[in-house]
Amino acid sequence: MKNKLTFFLMLVCLKMQAQQNYWNRQYGNLSSMLAGAVVGSNIENASIYYNPGTLGFADSIKVTVSSGLYEFTAQRFTNGVNSGQNLIATDVKRFPLSIFPTFKLKNNTTLGFIYVPRLYSNTIVNDVQQNRVDVLQNNKPVPFYTSFDISNYESEWWYGVSFSKKLDKRSGIGITGFVSYRNQNFRYQYAADAWVDTINNTYMNTLMQRQIKYYCYKTIFKIGYFNKHDKYAWGCAATIPAFAVYSNGKTSTRFWFNNFIEADSTSEQTFIAEQQINLKADFKYPITISAGGQLVKGKCTYYLTAESFFEIAPYDVLEINNRIIEINGVTINANKIAGAQTASKFITNVAVAMQYRYKPKQTIAIGLATDFNSLPENFFAEGSNVNSSNWNLYHLTLGFDVDIKKVKVSVGLKCSYGASKNNLQFVDISTAHAGNLLYGNRKYISNYNNIHGGIILGLNF
Repeated sequence: MKNKLTFFLMLVCLKMQAQQNYWNRQYGNLSSMLAGAVVGSNIENASIYYNPGTLGFADSIKVTVSSGLYEFTAQRFTNGVNSGQNLIATDVKRFPLSIFPTFKLKNNTTLGFIYVPRLYSNTIVNDVQQNRVDVLQNNKPVPFYTSFDISNYESEWWYGVSFSKKLDKRSGIGITGFVSYRNQNFRYQYAADAWVDTINNTYMNTLMQRQIKYYCYKTIFKIGYFNKHDKYAWGCAATIPAFAVYSNGKTSTRFWFNNFIEADSTSEQTFIAEQQINLKADFKYPITISAGGQLVKGKCTYYLTAESFFEIAPYDVLEINNRIIEINGVTINANKIAGAQTASKFITNVAVAMQYRYKPKQTIAIGLATDFNSLPENFFAEGSNVNSSNWNLYHLTLGFDVDIKKVKVSVGLKCSYGASKNNLQFVDISTAHAGNLLYGNRKYISNYNNIHGGIILGLNF
């Protein structure tokens, strides 16, 4: 076939549909119900995740424990595999606990520990279809069978130690050192078959399989300043990624194409297999600067926080041995079929919230936060894009807390919505043909919708 190079280039176009939204989750009890608008507040120990300068002012709380309880995420891709054919991905889980204990030391110094499951998701997309398609473009549609499967598991766990010192009764500074552990396992498989009767002896099929799996440990530091007054408070913080500690990754790709059109035609087969193991991996986090404040007016407290995430230039997540592969006269770099890349643009997210104290020991809170997609619009990965999304998210939170003896109990709800129009289809099976059997003539007609809901439950001791 004269189209082998087309198939090789199509291997480069694969994207993992994972989120690149830095505010996809908030941490702590009251902090979560206030949509994370707490950089300028000392409402609980979890505030030290956002600003370690607040740690010395959390006088009445020794331990904060929170969980997302059960959460549900649904993603819908209209026209994802054909015009009028949709794909659905769902994820139902119980989010792990976050724990924030603190200890008062001498000289107005406070020590805190942080255990945060920062990311925990498993997205699965699958589809099986049968169509009659003119794959040979000879006005003779034939039965065409396809299957399409993606699974993407991601998790991040952050462990930290925080120190804060009160400079005086109104201000404090702090620093938190984190060790982050990120784990990702992506699997993709797409198979396609076309048949005609034995008179014409026409048979075509293709198979594409890919897996990228890695984990990495990194150190991250956050410094913060907090200033508290009777009716208002404000604070600022900066996140500084430091260096990678240890990592390991592997990648494997298998592509097989078999073509036999007629008895007097030449049968062709193309097979590519590439596997590399024990690779160095690196997933980068951006430098961030945040600032926020709170204002008390009567029974209401108002919160505002903004955080800017700086650009990360395109980089290789896996350090591929970029050897040259030659198949049937075609030369291709291993990085194009086995590599993994990502990037991040500069964005700023904003959160606003309000807390109303309707009884001396009971409050109700509501918050709203933006969560803009940080993937650059024109970014095109060489190999797989390990972290991409196609929508901005908007988070709405609502909850209440009540003091029961010496324990503050918090219960809340979180819902998120995101959408994006005119995206490139995963595949268009209805237009598959011999020159592009794997994907067909994909068009920018796919609309994405993301809905997320969850229950917040936590205790402050």
